[in-house]
Amino acid sequence: MSTANVALGKLGPRDDRTRARLLRSRGTCLEALADLKEALACYDKALSLDPKVGVKRRADSLRKAV
Repeated sequence: MSTANVALGKLGPRDDRTRARLLRSRGTCLEALADLKEALACYDKALSLDPKVGVKRRADSLRKAV
């Protein structure tokens, strides 16, 4: 189980900004593992929590690839 998954678990952070950064990290890991659909889902969720999380272009690029 990845560190990002553990950090996002039941006892994870309550604030949206921190959750968005963890989702961004998880998405980056999934993208590196070529799980593009799941990475895009993480990026989209991160963007919904914090639009300034810094993955909008990456998410748009994955949307075209998937």
